[in-house]
Amino acid sequence: MQMTASVSHPDGETGLFTGNPRVSKILYWQSEPYSIGYRLKGSKIPNFFTVEDPVPYYTGHPSENFLNPYLFEYLAALDKKKFPYNMTIMTWAMSDNAPIDPELPEAVKEWNERYASPRLIITSVKQFFNDFEKAYADKIPVVSGDYTEFWTDGIASAARETGYNRNASATLQQADAVWALRGKADYPATAIDSIWNNILLFNEHTWGAYNSISNPEDPKAIAQWGYKQSFALKGHAQSAAMLQSATDGAAIANAIDVYNTIGEARTELVRVPAAQSTAGDLVKDANGKKVPSQRLSTGELAILVQHIDPYVKQRFTIYAGKAYANTKSVVSNTTLQNELYKVTLNAQTGNIEKLERSGIPHNLADSGGLNRYSYLPGDSLEHIQYAGPAKLQ
Repeated sequence: MQMTASVSHPDGETGLFTGNPRVSKILYWQSEPYSIGYRLKGSKIPNFFTVEDPVPYYTGHPSENFLNPYLFEYLAALDKKKFPYNMTIMTWAMSDNAPIDPELPEAVKEWNERYASPRLIITSVKQFFNDFEKAYADKIPVVSGDYTEFWTDGIASAARETGYNRNASATLQQADAVWALRGKADYPATAIDSIWNNILLFNEHTWGAYNSISNPEDPKAIAQWGYKQSFALKGHAQSAAMLQSATDGAAIANAIDVYNTIGEARTELVRVPAAQSTAGDLVKDANGKKVPSQRLSTGELAILVQHIDPYVKQRFTIYAGKAYANTKSVVSNTTLQNELYKVTLNAQTGNIEKLERSGIPHNLADSGGLNRYSYLPGDSLEHIQYAGPAKLQ
């Protein structure tokens, strides 16, 4: 259950847009911890942690253990920060995944009858976001870049499944776009919705049982992780199958179709499996123009696809002959250099210890090196570990 507090002075928390303002934006709000309700009231009544089958609980005194004095202290802190909004949102939950507080409506009613400000409104995130954006659309800051999700406790121990799920999300979006670009009939809406459900249910924040760290061998902990893991595994397999279904069709000898499935022009490296590129290493586009390519040590043929427009397909054909290159690179034991950049690896750690750009007389890598793998067991920095020794190939 969400509550909005509308107050008479500029208050609030952290609201911002993320994304590219020219393309699309997502409204993001960093709120107070969701455990406020548990701390103030849920811990004082029968709740999810103490009752086998929790049901809504009535104390008969809705205004007891409510927001007084917490809310006044909280808003005073926001006032001190000079936050520029007159509304904020908080969660009122009795505990994790517990029934809602049935006394909340009466508690809010009594609050609003007693206090002129702040005024409480029982709301939803959707309604709050609509009201907030309507009031402050031109004042909300816009940021871009990576914003790692807040609830990351399980990512290290579930790194493989997290990678599967992120790839599955991208793969399914590609399959969806390719299906539309090819104008294929019988769009599998139900199947795609089912795959999204698996992806989203793994992304849901609950990583495991409450005792997955203190007692990881507990049957309940193992069972809960197995159930959670199954969403990532199913989404991984199903999204790959859906992409295969979207791209199925009569093969054309030595031809490769490349789809740009996002709304921006792109230049990307495409890797063609060895089995699909046996004709040779020379690649040409639909106009017969040579395209930069390179045979990799894996047997794959790498093709540089340049300036492909949004939501279009380009066809490339592989011919017998040597790969075409319009630039020159020099490789030594630990360095890679072209006309723009020089990259130097540390032979012991594998870190990029130097990144130099033509025309800039500075090393762009910091003293720790780029691409360094760091592992922190526990939460003490004195125990941090780094990868090594490295093997350069």
